[in-house]
Amino acid sequence: MPGGEGVAMTLPARRGDTSADDAAAHAAVARTILTTRQADLVRQVLAVAREETGLWFSLFIGPLSGDVRKEARRLHAALGERADEAVLIVVEPVERQVEVVTGRTAAQRLDDHAAGLAALSMATAFSGGDLVGGIVTGIRMLAEAAARPPIVRG
Repeated sequence: MPGGEGVAMTLPARRGDTSADDAAAHAAVARTILTTRQADLVRQVLAVAREETGLWFSLFIGPLSGDVRKEARRLHAALGERADEAVLIVVEPVERQVEVVTGRTAAQRLDDHAAGLAALSMATAFSGGDLVGGIVTGIRMLAEAAARPPIVRG
């Protein structure tokens, strides 16, 4: 992962959908940032967001080298076939920066305003020392916004 280790919470809700090597690598990194219980909670919230919206919610937590927005877009593109329907949340915990990147299909359901509000909420929680609470609340906010019927502007 760029700039050092991070935890990519892009794991499917069912552990059987990933290779054992990937799961082991993710678990090892997650222990340095999140406890097992915290990582499980975040995975559960990601799975619920996916089920409620039909979009692929994923999370990257870790240090990034260079411009966080540019790295977030690169990580989003690395989701491959899922990128169009993906909502990627990138958290740079040292700098307390948050980026939300949406694919083309996801952006039709989740506008920049909703993503910005969720990112602001996460960053506020992080500044108060609540990394996991901020992530969970942010994912829920994004899922709620994406689950609403699209606004037709005319």
